[in-house]
Amino acid sequence: MSYLIQANLSDDAELHRRIIACLVAEGAPVDGPLEGWVYANKWAFSVRPGWSAAYGRAVAEGDEHPGMNESAITDQMIRDAVHALTGPEVE
Repeated sequence: MSYLIQANLSDDAELHRRIIACLVAEGAPVDGPLEGWVYANKWAFSVRPGWSAAYGRAVAEGDEHPGMNESAITDQMIRDAVHALTGPEVE
């Protein structure tokens, strides 16, 4: 875990877009304030178990867009985090 990696992860716009895509796929209303919700919860995502390590590995391997790297932060990791923060039904 690195606070620098967590800080960079929390501000990764590409990762935020993937989280929004998950929210919509899981049933969040498209007309809702999705960007605001992701921004309000960005630190909760950045401290999720395994996220900092996965993101840090991608950075260490030279990945310039770790938030887009589906083998670093996987879709399942995003889905699990969304459900942990919203419950099984996204509203």
